[in-house]
Amino acid sequence: YLSDLVVQPSLRGKGIGRALVEDGADWLKRREIDTIQLQVYTKNEAAAGFWKALGFASYYDRMWLGLA
Repeated sequence: YLSDLVVQPSLRGKGIGRALVEDGADWLKRREIDTIQLQVYTKNEAAAGFWKALGFASYYDRMWLGLA
């Protein structure tokens, strides 16, 4: 379980996040793991764009209703 992959704003756009994800995916493949799942907040457009650029696609939507 990985929680919160973040690259410092001043270092974004340099391929650091992509390298982290690709290295992690390679590590998983060597252990015969064939799927990566993640959660990204709908309103976090920058993060959603990052994951989509790496080939991730929506699989299902989790719906939310605040009652307070």
